[in-house]
Amino acid sequence: MTYNEVATEIVKDAIQSVVYIDDELTPPFEDPNPDEKIQDLSKDLYRAFVSKNISIDFYKFQVGNNWENSQSFLFESRDLVILDWQLENDGKELSTLSILKQAVNTDSLHFVCIYSALEGREQIDVLIDIAGFFSQYSTAHTDDINNILEEQIGDVFTKEFIDNHSGIFKEFIMYPDKRRTIKKTLLAILNEYFEESNKVIKDTISETFNLPNTDGYLELLAYHVNGIFLGEPIDDSDVRIFSEQKFLYLNHTIVLLTNKVEQSPPDLYTYFTNAFTHASGNFLSLMSLEINNRFKRSSALMNKNIDGIDERAFFYHKNQLKPEASFFEFLIGLWKSEVTDVIYHQKPILKLFAPEVLQDYIANNELQQRIDEYAQDQNSDLELSKLNYYYNKLSERDENDFLRFGDVFFEVIEGEISPAKFYLCITAHCDCLYPEKLNHLFYFVSGEGMKLKSGIREGDTGFNSFVKIEDNHCCVRWSDKPFTIHMADNCVLKDNFLACIAGEARELKYLCSIKENYTQRIANRAFSFPMRVGIYFADKKLPS
Repeated sequence: MTYNEVATEIVKDAIQSVVYIDDELTPPFEDPNPDEKIQDLSKDLYRAFVSKNISIDFYKFQVGNNWENSQSFLFESRDLVILDWQLENDGKELSTLSILKQAVNTDSLHFVCIYSALEGREQIDVLIDIAGFFSQYSTAHTDDINNILEEQIGDVFTKEFIDNHSGIFKEFIMYPDKRRTIKKTLLAILNEYFEESNKVIKDTISETFNLPNTDGYLELLAYHVNGIFLGEPIDDSDVRIFSEQKFLYLNHTIVLLTNKVEQSPPDLYTYFTNAFTHASGNFLSLMSLEINNRFKRSSALMNKNIDGIDERAFFYHKNQLKPEASFFEFLIGLWKSEVTDVIYHQKPILKLFAPEVLQDYIANNELQQRIDEYAQDQNSDLELSKLNYYYNKLSERDENDFLRFGDVFFEVIEGEISPAKFYLCITAHCDCLYPEKLNHLFYFVSGEGMKLKSGIREGDTGFNSFVKIEDNHCCVRWSDKPFTIHMADNCVLKDNFLACIAGEARELKYLCSIKENYTQRIANRAFSFPMRVGIYFADKKLPS
């Protein structure tokens, strides 16, 4: 099979549950609608999806009704949301954007199809409206631009300027792959139009809104000049627009724009597969999707043999374990082993890694050449550190949870984060559950920040961890000498706390948690340190 054939299969397997949201909706089995075309559309969609063994539900949007009360129905266990763009048809479409935002924020939901009666450039405008809503900017940014600049140099963005140049600014958003060329054109236009005021405008806007580079400055101007509505700024928002293919990539969700006749399953499979093949990093996204598919098909993870065990034995065992949290720790371990068994016994693990499929992807994407170029790239250390951060970090923890094996803390000095000093909990899980056994003395090792380049060079030969503080990726080198910190209360994830370390009070703040096997390697080294034995032999060592 080819890579594209496998990609289509993965997308097909991923879409099993659909919800259709429209303000002019009549579910297919209700009383006839005066507008038969509307009900026919619902019936056609229903038949199309059911014929592919896909379940589809219908939700009629009504202005004034709070759709948020139906979030569970709309998004939980859904694979695809089909959403009408013009729910309110007021030009802003805030309800549509709000529903889309919730869909994108649902981790398990990977596909959204927005349909519209708009055509041509108006469809592209929809993509730009969505990109603006999910950007790092807000309407407050654009409102302030005029106020700030009018105070300094008068009316800047006149109607004449907007009429003449809004199109090229819009292209700066529409075509990210052509930005280098478009940027030169825009900078030339700004230099010519504003003359000596140009630098003042750029510096004022960039400094006021903390824009990191020229691209950020031009992007904000593009939204402002074109009057794009911006929502609340979204930090770490990954927004990629593919205008020619009519889709966006929003934080791991593919948002496809279609018209009302392009919503049959075969069409959508093709469009979403094409989106994966056009989106940067599509192989990793597709791999993640196939893994999710594998877990869904193996949802009955617990061995069926458990059905034959008397439940009294189970609850007897539960009552034997104190405190109660330790039993749930045991259950988590049991579930992990069941999941692992499923992965190991279903081979080949992933279709994407079949030799002919992988070779097809490598050949068609000139991957080996790109890898060779990447190895020489100055930014490769940062990207590899992001990969290592993904490899070694656990998912987010509940802030009210207690201290666990693998928790990482950093030092706060005079209210400021110090990226130089870190602390890793290497206390066994069972002792974290029973702190009184250790007189509330928890084992830690300390660590210091190191250059990413050095951490990448050491790789898995070093005793390091890859972490992230705000937007900055860091590498931490851990000491081989364990020590203890006394904690009367070990629920320390939520708030900063003071710890006595080497006779000094230090303020610590929770950062993240490292996976068990990565932590265990560091712990093994630290706990072996006190076991060293010194001996003496006569020798002829050179003086050090």
